[in-house]
Amino acid sequence: MTENTALIDEEDGSRWTAIDPEIFHGAVVQAVKRIREEFGGGLRDALDILVRRYERLRRERPDDFTVDVESFGSDVYT
Repeated sequence: MTENTALIDEEDGSRWTAIDPEIFHGAVVQAVKRIREEFGGGLRDALDILVRRYERLRRERPDDFTVDVESFGSDVYT
């Protein structure tokens, strides 16, 4: 991965424009795919980035989510 995964979530919003809606709707597989397309890296990196972004969005924009905490990612098996 070309960028430090710990810093990616701090990127300006323009890189997250297509990814955040996927997170808000609980579309984990699509979000991971878009993260890998935007930032590069492997699956593990993308999952780590997704978790950090999800936690940040839950804190900052909880009303934008269409799925509850318990349902988010429930259809993904790792």
